[in-house]
Amino acid sequence: MNSTYVTNILKCVPPEDKPLSNEIINCSKFFDKEILSLKKLKVIVTLGKVAFDNCIKLFKQKFNIDQKFVFKHGKKQVLPNGLIILSSYHPSPRNVNTKLISNKMMVKLFKEAKKLAKF
Repeated sequence: MNSTYVTNILKCVPPEDKPLSNEIINCSKFFDKEILSLKKLKVIVTLGKVAFDNCIKLFKQKFNIDQKFVFKHGKKQVLPNGLIILSSYHPSPRNVNTKLISNKMMVKLFKEAKKLAKF
C-alpha cells in the first residue's frame, strides 16, 4: 500500500508512554516533511491521539481549515484535498493489556485502510 502512510509521530518510546511537548515538537518537524513528500498519498493511519492531533494540526495550517476533527478509533475523516485520515488507538502494550485495542480491531482497521486506498 504505497498510497497509505501509518504513523505514530514519535520515533522513540517516551518514559511511561507519555511524550513531553518538546519531544512532540521535535518529531513533528520530521513528520511534516515525511507527509508532505508523499505524492501518491491517499490514506493516513494515525496510531494514537498524539499522532492524530499533530496530523490534523499540520493540515489545518496547510489548508487553513476550521473544520472540527474528532479522535475515535476507526473513524474516517476526509480533508479538503481528499486525503483520508483513519484514526486508531496506539497499539502499545499498555493499550493491548488493558484491552483498549485488540488484534481484531487492528486487522479491521488495516483492511479498511486498504479498501480506502484503492479509490
